[in-house]
Parts: sequence; structure tokens; C-alpha cells
Amino acid sequence: MKGSVKLHRYVTADWHGRFDVYQEVKEFLQPDDIVYFVGDAIDRGPDSLKLAMNIYTDPQFIYLKGNHEDMLVKALTNAQGLRIIDGRYWGQEEALAIWFQNGGRNTFYDLIELPKQEQEEWIKRFSALPTRQLIDDSMIGYPIYLVHSGDLDNELWSRHHFQVPAEQGIIIHGHTPVPLMKDYIPINETILNDEACWYAGDTKVNIDLGTVWTGRTVLMDLDTFDEHYFDLGEIDNE
Repeated sequence: MKGSVKLHRYVTADWHGRFDVYQEVKEFLQPDDIVYFVGDAIDRGPDSLKLAMNIYTDPQFIYLKGNHEDMLVKALTNAQGLRIIDGRYWGQEEALAIWFQNGGRNTFYDLIELPKQEQEEWIKRFSALPTRQLIDDSMIGYPIYLVHSGDLDNELWSRHHFQVPAEQGIIIHGHTPVPLMKDYIPINETILNDEACWYAGDTKVNIDLGTVWTGRTVLMDLDTFDEHYFDLGEIDNE
């Protein structure tokens, strides 16, 4: 019966211009499913702006801000520049250089090809993206926080929280590809593979699988924690 079809709520992150991954996920989703996208749709990959626009306008997706969306906004507006984790503020020219160094060049040129009014509208949209989402009605009975970096005190940029368990509930995040976590935390390297990484006493889970390079991503069910993997492989991004 149609009424018996269960709504699934998923979370994923860090597709970085892999529009092919978005298309594959769309084929998987049922019409009433919802996906929380926890930042970094743009930069590095071949279809950066196209991917971001589709995620933003897709009624099945809820788009949260990542540090790459933050870089775009700070580089292209007169707002105070990027505040990196050391507490220093970078000016707008430095912010543009940092963004380009982190794969933003193609996003920038795709954006400026749009009519001026559309450029301004998309910058406003990226600026207004929420930075966290609380899931407080899941089947597990305790809160789930979705935030790009994994740190509720520094939602977009932090990589200094890996040894700190969540104070309550579970935090699901991206930002740092799972294999790179070993650079920040003493952790059993056997779990640092191409799957979601539960850590900090199983109070946090990293779902960034380096999709732009690997073509691999995960949808995590927010009610059951079931993990659904997609693997499209590497692409030539020259």
C-alpha cells in the first residue's frame, strides 16, 4: 500500500562538484525521502556550481553550509574575511586567494558567467545557508546534530575536536576525509578506510569519503544508522 511506504531521512556531505554522484543518489531515493547535505557541494570537482544549484533547488535536499560555501561568500562580498581556526581574520583579497588555492577557481568563473542579478542572488543564498541541523525526533531517542566540521563551537572549520566526545547525542559531519583523520587523532588505522568512521566513543561519525577524488559517498539513515554506499570511481578532472 502506498501509505505503508516509510519516509527515510538521510545525511551526506562533501560531494565537491561530483554531479554524477548526485544523479546516482537521486536514482536511489524514493519520492518522499529527505537528504540533509552537510556542506561542501562546491569547488574542486568538474560540476561545482551546477551541483550546488541542484542541491539548493531540489525539494528532497536540505543544504547546510560548509567551509567552501563560506569561502565563496567571504571572497565575493565585503563581509569580514575568513576566520580560520587560529583566530586570525583574513581580508577579502586573502580570502579570494585562499578560496582559489582550495579549488574555488572554476566555481568563481562559472558564477561570474551568470547575469549579475543571478550572481548576487546565489551569493545571498550561499550566505544564508544554515550551519547546523538538530534531529531530535529520531528513532534512537537522543539528539543528532548535523554540522559540517563536527565541532558545535566552530561549525565550519575546526579539526581540533576529534578527541572530544559529543556532550550529548551524536554529531554527524564531513569536512575532513576519513583517511586524513590520522593526521589529527591517534586512532586505529584499520578503521580509516573508505567507509563512515565512528569515533570519540561512538558519539561522532565522519561521513566525508573524499568523494571528489574517489567517487564514493554514503547516505546514512538518521533513524537506523544504516549506511548506503555509492561508488562511481575516479574521474579525470584535468
